[in-house]
Amino acid sequence: MNLFKQIAVFGAVAVSLLAPNPVQGGNVPPAGSSPARFFMPTDVPENTAGSTVKTDAQGNVHSVYRVYARGDAFYSFCASACNKGAQMKAVRFKTDGAVQNVMLALTRAGQPRVLISTSQRVHYATCDSGCAAQRNWKTTVILDRQAFGERGLDISGEAFALDAQDRPRFIMSSYPQIIASLQNRFDTYFVGCDAGCSQAQNWRSALLYDDQAWRDVQLRFNARGQMRLALIGRIKGISGPNNSDVVGYAECDSACDRADRWNAVGLQPVYVTARLTSKPTVALQLTSSGAPRVALIATLPNYELGYLRYLSCDQNCTEDNWTNTGLLQGESLYPGLGLALRGNQPVIALSYGGDVRLLSCQSNCSGVKSWKVSAVESGSDLAADKIIPYPNCTLSAWFLYDPSVAIAPDGRAVVTYSASDDSGGFARPDTTKPACKAGTDMIFARYAALSKD
Repeated sequence: MNLFKQIAVFGAVAVSLLAPNPVQGGNVPPAGSSPARFFMPTDVPENTAGSTVKTDAQGNVHSVYRVYARGDAFYSFCASACNKGAQMKAVRFKTDGAVQNVMLALTRAGQPRVLISTSQRVHYATCDSGCAAQRNWKTTVILDRQAFGERGLDISGEAFALDAQDRPRFIMSSYPQIIASLQNRFDTYFVGCDAGCSQAQNWRSALLYDDQAWRDVQLRFNARGQMRLALIGRIKGISGPNNSDVVGYAECDSACDRADRWNAVGLQPVYVTARLTSKPTVALQLTSSGAPRVALIATLPNYELGYLRYLSCDQNCTEDNWTNTGLLQGESLYPGLGLALRGNQPVIALSYGGDVRLLSCQSNCSGVKSWKVSAVESGSDLAADKIIPYPNCTLSAWFLYDPSVAIAPDGRAVVTYSASDDSGGFARPDTTKPACKAGTDMIFARYAALSKD
């Protein structure tokens, strides 16, 4: 069954003219006054990346991030009005295998639940109080990839969420190949637990589809406890020669472990390239009435030109009722995209040219001129390394990307992102040593707190 059979009908959505690039350069105003910025804590010095941030009803800041390129992950907590690094406390989760993704959800009472996907296992961690202390956490391996026979499965994006009863749910799907035509597996699973979730045997999985692979899944529940998600789908027999995938939106109201309970619409095709920048990325949030809001970064076909679009729908959203607005395009859209709502109005976090920016809109968000650009932080704001340990590397700079954004109850934005210190060089001043190999020297998860605009 092709869940996205509607793509032939609804794929060609009217798109506004793309605006000139408004996000690069030093004339972008700051997002709020005197923003607080600092590197996120670890128990011992570590390279970290892949952060997600959320705020609870009291304005407390919860975040997760992984140790870069190997095992373990962190949860951090900071009380409301968090503006100093010393206020943020971190807890380490030990894992087997390199962490591929770490995901965060909060219960209705603001208690953190963490899902950690590694190359070998899936871990589920819970804490009900005092969560800045390691002793108050309980971590369980809920899935062993080898025993499950699913080493090729991926839990990507924000595919983990809690339902209206705080029960954990997530989507797991076949790992996407860079070249779509080489994809030979198209499985998508629903995984959940109703009670006793610290015991692996209480988790269940159900195969939803064997003809489509979902990635960058953004799973949400509306106020009535119904599942809504955005994703980038790869469809067997459709994706392939032109590396074309599809951005989709899907709904399920109940019994979501059954394929026949899902309805979906294909919003638009996207194209996969091997470039780091402009990798297709999607983000989803729901308004207080459950209306979906989607942000999308992708690449134009046959070009290395990335674009950002904002999509919205107010009713009957598995039909052709979407508005699709082009916000900007350019060659330097970096990986990662965050979306939050401030009073039901969108706030998008993105990286352009290695600088993190916010785009926000207060009304008439289908019009490009209604959007405001503000700065979170630029790579040039951070002092470049003066000592580079690699031969013939004479240049150093920070690049900021992969942002996540949350809005506190008082309206202020908090943003986390990866800060990568890269070195390189064009000359070879020391001919007795090899030429410089440009690359990342260190990378850290970073935090910014911004007052309301």
